[in-house]
Amino acid sequence: MKTLRPAWLLPGLTEPVLHYWLETNNISVGEDPLRIGLHAAYDWKHNHILLSPKLPQAHRFATLTHEAVLKRPGFCSYLFLRG
Repeated sequence: MKTLRPAWLLPGLTEPVLHYWLETNNISVGEDPLRIGLHAAYDWKHNHILLSPKLPQAHRFATLTHEAVLKRPGFCSYLFLRG
């Protein structure tokens, strides 16, 4: 299982810093605004992240996993934010 723990979710970092981290890691952000404290869908096939307020409330530390993609190729997995 591939796991990524990005430092950009640590407290005190600003939205421009988060965008910079995503861009430098070749991760595109969807149309929804980037907000701390949201879960996000991540499409590993297209290297794309979409944040959504409809997904469960989250906390400050993140683990990114493609477990869902291994089970369903091309399907979005989740960016789990946890405190």
